[in-house]
Amino acid sequence: MEFDSLAKPINLKSDSTKEFFIIHGYTGSPTDFNGLADYLHRRFKAIITIPRLIGHGETIQSLDNLKYEDFLNQVEEELKKEIKKGREIIIGGISFGAYLAIQLAAKYPVKGLFVISMPSKLRFPINLEITDNLSLIKKYWGKRRGKLNGRTKHHFYYLQNHINGLSIGRYGIKIANESAQLINIPFLLIHSEYSFLGKINDSQKIYNKFKSQKKKFLIINNGYHNPFYSPDRDRIIHSIGDFFDQNKVFNL
Repeated sequence: MEFDSLAKPINLKSDSTKEFFIIHGYTGSPTDFNGLADYLHRRFKAIITIPRLIGHGETIQSLDNLKYEDFLNQVEEELKKEIKKGREIIIGGISFGAYLAIQLAAKYPVKGLFVISMPSKLRFPINLEITDNLSLIKKYWGKRRGKLNGRTKHHFYYLQNHINGLSIGRYGIKIANESAQLINIPFLLIHSEYSFLGKINDSQKIYNKFKSQKKKFLIINNGYHNPFYSPDRDRIIHSIGDFFDQNKVFNL
């Protein structure tokens, strides 16, 4: 299968041992972060690694037979390679990628964690397992144009949702809730107040489970599921840098 050139992994090199290992969302691509990689690379002179999740950058049908464990196994193997190189790693993720980042942060010796737009409980009715039966009728459906966040031809994302995302999302929420209680590294959670996938109150509940002494919950006053394509993009990017800088995460 040929990959779309816009969906290529992002690997920014540096002589430093500092690294940000960041995971994109389901039906998205490394371009989900819209400038964050370049910013962190400049500010911290850090290595930036954003893998392309398997099945992404192809066709929507490429996601048909992929389960949560397939994505976890991929990013876990890639993270282990970076750890073996002696890197000081801050791990992050957006949406579905946030679940993977949390699970890895609970298992491996990373220095910090940030997650963006992580649904902590899916809104009704997509929180119901019965919705999985929709696959008997329709596997894919178009995304709402208003929620594509003004992305341009320079960024890759699927124009359709995949039915598997519902069960994968519910499982990710379960894993995140279990893993949160094992994490005590500096932690930043960013969530849009009016996200159509998850409520702020549910995000607050999972945030409270993290044992981190240094943690912050940043609420963005908009309804963008991917706020890196919102008018608040620059504020979010700088807030991520400021959090890890102010907490001297790479100097701990």
